[in-house]
Amino acid sequence: MIGGILGLASQAKIAGCYNIGNIEGRFNIGGVIGSGDGSVVGSCYNTGSIQANNNAGGILGQMYNSGTVKNCYNVGNIQTSQSTNKKVGAMVGVFNDTKTINTYYLKNTINNGNDIDKNCTEFTSEDVGSLYQKLGNDFENDDENINKGYPILNWQSKSKI
Repeated sequence: MIGGILGLASQAKIAGCYNIGNIEGRFNIGGVIGSGDGSVVGSCYNTGSIQANNNAGGILGQMYNSGTVKNCYNVGNIQTSQSTNKKVGAMVGVFNDTKTINTYYLKNTINNGNDIDKNCTEFTSEDVGSLYQKLGNDFENDDENINKGYPILNWQSKSKI
């Protein structure tokens, strides 16, 4: 279990964080969290690439036991090396009793896998300018080019530091 922020989150609330680093591992690899157990993940994003054998996702490698992912987005590429039974998602690799609410991923982020995202919305580079408005009050437009034009968390703005 490897995540850009946490490897394992059990009954946790994770909010207002992001990952920009590339991550590589065997399974349960996520841009923010590797594996979540009944956790709530909100207002997070990933721009780093994820490479795994299986159970890989832009935000979570896997989530189970009534977990929730909301107001999150992923633009990082997700790639798997396993040839069969791949569980890969642009947002979450494995959904077990998990809700996704208001989640977005950049089109064509999945390489060599089956995108299994449920209730997640695909967006294109043309949609980036309005994406922050859809993500909720924790995000704002990247007017300062901090995140290559993709939405940033309010606290990231240089004018607020």
